Amino acid sequence: MSIPEFLARYIQLEQGTVLSAEGAVIGEHDGAALYTIGQRHGFRIHETPPHPLYVVAIDAAANTITVDNEPQRAARNEASLHRLHWSGPSYDEKKLFAQTRYREQAVLVQMIGPRIHFESPHVVTPGQSIVLYHNDVCVGGGIASSIHTDA
Repeated sequence: MSIPEFLARYIQLEQGTVLSAEGAVIGEHDGAALYTIGQRHGFRIHETPPHPLYVVAIDAAANTITVDNEPQRAARNEASLHRLHWSGPSYDEKKLFAQTRYREQAVLVQMIGPRIHFESPHVVTPGQSIVLYHNDVCVGGGIASSIHTDA
């Protein structure tokens, strides 16, 4: 069973529009819930683009996804975490490394309460797990509950 088939059992999926970064309608998709930030396939574009397009924003309420040829346009400076768990003492207000995707290079962050500030903008989306490291030791993690553009 595919992911879309599985999700269709539990949520209503409706076709929606694919928007360019400028807000123009350039294609269709099978339901905003099926896409993740950074994804570059699974949607249909009216005209074949000269370069790959990546999902940089999802508006589930409007059932739209926004795509761009620069995936870094989805990058954010901060993320709030929920279900934050530490495997030892809390590392609030300390510099740590965070990893948001399997096999991704961990990036430098600063913890301030339940928020992490990325030293440089990073692609992360709500619902994504974030694992925290101090040197090479896993010290905790949480789930991104919201993302923020400005520090």
